[in-house]
Amino acid sequence: MNNTEENLDLKEFKNHYEEIFDKMRSGVAIYKPIENGKDFEFVNINQAAEEIDNIEKQQVIGRKLTDVFPGVIDFGLLDVLQNVWISGEPERHPISKYKDNRIEGWRDNYVYKLSSGEIIAIYDDVSELKLKEKQLRNALKESERRRNQISALLKATKAVLEYKHFKDAAKAIFEVSKDITGAQSGYVALLSEDGSENEVLFLDSGGLPCRVNPNLPMPIRGLRAEAYKKGKPIYDNNFMKSDWIKYLPDGHVELKNVLFAPLNLENKTIGIIGLANKKNGFNENDKNLSAGLSELVAIALKNSQMLDSLENSRQECLYAYNQANLYKDLFTHDINNILHNIKTASDLLSNIVEQQLESKKVHELIDMIDDQIIRGSNLISNIRKLSDLDMINGNLNRISLNKELTKAIRFVKESYPNKNIIINYDSPSENYHIKGNEFLVEVFENILINAVKYNEKDPKIQIRVSRIEEKDTKFTKIEFIDNGIGIPDEMKESLFKSRIKKEKESSGMGLGLLLTKKILKVHNGKIWVQNRIMGEYQKGSNFVVLLPLLE
Repeated sequence: MNNTEENLDLKEFKNHYEEIFDKMRSGVAIYKPIENGKDFEFVNINQAAEEIDNIEKQQVIGRKLTDVFPGVIDFGLLDVLQNVWISGEPERHPISKYKDNRIEGWRDNYVYKLSSGEIIAIYDDVSELKLKEKQLRNALKESERRRNQISALLKATKAVLEYKHFKDAAKAIFEVSKDITGAQSGYVALLSEDGSENEVLFLDSGGLPCRVNPNLPMPIRGLRAEAYKKGKPIYDNNFMKSDWIKYLPDGHVELKNVLFAPLNLENKTIGIIGLANKKNGFNENDKNLSAGLSELVAIALKNSQMLDSLENSRQECLYAYNQANLYKDLFTHDINNILHNIKTASDLLSNIVEQQLESKKVHELIDMIDDQIIRGSNLISNIRKLSDLDMINGNLNRISLNKELTKAIRFVKESYPNKNIIINYDSPSENYHIKGNEFLVEVFENILINAVKYNEKDPKIQIRVSRIEEKDTKFTKIEFIDNGIGIPDEMKESLFKSRIKKEKESSGMGLGLLLTKKILKVHNGKIWVQNRIMGEYQKGSNFVVLLPLLE
């Protein structure tokens, strides 16, 4: 190849390079270091760079970077250029905002060192993306605000039904009112019988000192009287400079702003919610929310009154109802387990007969059915014995914990012959004894059965037994650690307190655990559940049982 051909090839390559350089969507700037790397001089920029930075190529070529873009030091790009020039390693300057007197915008830079020693920066204008991110954050923030409001209103609504006593419901709704409006202090009060003053249920000063005698009357006057008169919420964001300030007693907490929401019931104002000291003041949204919340407080009062009228009759039949439920639940729960086991054995037996398999297996399954029939018979016998809980308390005997656990493990494995169940029992070196009866094994069976039933994998259960001491009482601690689907944290505390529901309304777990709780109560025991792995309830549960230890 002669020189002419080489020159033509070089020219063609240069043309291709320049075409690619100028048609790139990203901005490209080429620099050469000057002043021993303290600054950089523009060698070239492409068309995208001209558009991004609103500048023409001839305005920058041969000029210092710090002269053309005086904000580059604060922007942080100069440091990156210097690092790459020294190290030769590529570096990204993360998305940052550039600003000077001429332009501003968000840039994303990647910096490289060429073999010529020149530095090249490839960058994009991500200002539009950042704007969309900001809009999305604002939208999410607004959505979160509305979600919180809805959640707060639902929480307040739930309080009406959840609390039997009006004061508890009113306090819960008041706390919601504070949270949802941002108020720092306030109170809930009911109108006195003669209608002359408020009778304060509770007061929250927001941690500020208040020297007013709490026994002083709270007359209906000032802005509070206006709320009573109109029957609608009212607020003042300049309370300390208003005419209403004259009604405040000496030593009262400073009230920068206030909102009063009357409690209306059957077209009559029966009390008031007072809120105060919201940062940046109250608004119409707070006013509307407070109207709804104050109505809930009024409904809670009516609900409490109705509940009180029913309480006496409820108490008279509660004991008998609970006794009947206990017997029914024990019977239903255990009979269902027994029928399940018989059905399993029956199905297996049918398969064996059809396939003409060995008679030994047939006899084993027949024995299993017989065992379950005996278990059902024993259950009926035990239910009859439960005619009086006091009799149970007097019928506790010394039993071996190891024996009861072994019995429960065997029962669960036999109940689910088609499941690959792994139960590791760390049997203690000493045989712990406790005071119990024939129902204690059902505690262990219920926990193990739940670990099998509520598991999407092959069940793996670890049983640990240890000795602990609480308040001078020695306990046997039994832990059942499974790899099941776990129990959400918000369900844990209520798990053993729920009312028993029919199967179609419930997963069934609550029934067995409630029975477990009742049986443990007879044994002076305790039970709770925690996550197998802290903070990750989906990875399994650890049911912990404490039983008084016999020496």
